[in-house]
Amino acid sequence: MVRSQDPGITAVIPAHLASRRMPRKLLLPLGGISVLEHTWRRCVDAAVAQRVVIATDSRELETLAQGFGAEVLLTPESCRCGSERVAFVAETLEGSLLL
Repeated sequence: MVRSQDPGITAVIPAHLASRRMPRKLLLPLGGISVLEHTWRRCVDAAVAQRVVIATDSRELETLAQGFGAEVLLTPESCRCGSERVAFVAETLEGSLLL
């Protein structure tokens, strides 16, 4: 979601399905809404960032996120953790302060 022409602050939500403790947890429904959508909505509602991006290597998560209106950047499968996904987004987006 882009809130203004100024890139300003971008919030990045790193997302993947291969969690060791609870695989596919981002797809779990809470009150009929996926954990991923709840996370995205809280970021958007916080109104701190002008842009909220979900960074994932999963086409399944990409499709889900686009379905509820989120902006998605696909990251390489070689990203081993959320920090590497955020770093990839930082290299991809210009002129943004990431949080």
